[in-house]
Amino acid sequence: MAYQYDELQEGAELPTEHRTPTTEQVVGFCNATGNAGPQFLDPEFAKEKMGLPGPIVPGNMKQGFLDQYLRRHFGRNQITRLQLNHRRPDVHNAEMTIGGEVTRTYEADGRRMVDLEIHIDNPQGDRSVRGAATIAFD
Repeated sequence: MAYQYDELQEGAELPTEHRTPTTEQVVGFCNATGNAGPQFLDPEFAKEKMGLPGPIVPGNMKQGFLDQYLRRHFGRNQITRLQLNHRRPDVHNAEMTIGGEVTRTYEADGRRMVDLEIHIDNPQGDRSVRGAATIAFD
């Protein structure tokens, strides 16, 4: 169910959601987007050449998860800003926790607006993606 503007207060936490992108899902995403770098698909390359624990989830796939999260919670309202900072890689088959917080509610140019802090955390609780979004309510 989508939030209404009047339900939101500064400092309010948004519900968390969990995603576990499987290797099969990452392969499908990479094939669909043409983003087939070896760091995303090749376990040996990821470990030996990049020092990663395994192949990683593409940043644009994680951006898609955050976009879906915002659309699920804010419905047809317009996402006017989405800025992300990818801080750490996430590996396949590891649960990611997606969440956010309302940082500001205000009016601008006659529209009701909400600023959000959004994030993805890895299973160790480290923030792998930190971002900000603005929602314009109809």
